[in-house]
Amino acid sequence: MRFWRGRAYVMVSADGYVARTNGDVSWRTQPPALGRRHEPGMGSRAAHEWGTFHPVIDHVVMGRGSYERRHELGLWCRDAEPVVLSASMPDGQGVPVVRCVDEAAAWLNRVRAREVFVQGTTVLPAFLRRGFVDELTIATMPVLLGGGIPLLASDRDVHLELRATHGTEAGVVHATYRVL
Repeated sequence: MRFWRGRAYVMVSADGYVARTNGDVSWRTQPPALGRRHEPGMGSRAAHEWGTFHPVIDHVVMGRGSYERRHELGLWCRDAEPVVLSASMPDGQGVPVVRCVDEAAAWLNRVRAREVFVQGTTVLPAFLRRGFVDELTIATMPVLLGGGIPLLASDRDVHLELRATHGTEAGVVHATYRVL
């Protein structure tokens, strides 16, 4: 039995990539000043934005690469305890390390996690395959990359139920889904 809710917040390009092939994600936060005027829109309910998503998170599950990047940059969710899912990262790095998705789920149950941010291009698909993601928010950025690392490379469909959506003046379209 699982006592926590798996949630993901992902920024993607309009053509579905989370990063360029070389891992660059600067397009997420450094859009060119082109004098664009986006028309914000609203669905029947506003979807999550980062500012409404991260305050309720109490744990973050991420892969080694995401952990190392976040550690270098000092980027953490406020009051969220990290756990790293990695087969190669040694223990004793100052953060709990689990070796597989089932071990991560058991660890989250043991520490009485409630709202778990599932993050990373390998971790998110693995958690989706096991049915451990309950909610997915996708922030679609107004840029086409033409290639890169896809949001999800999977051999099976993941069905979603739209729960909320809105567009911002920055041209970002936020959509929150329940994972079926």
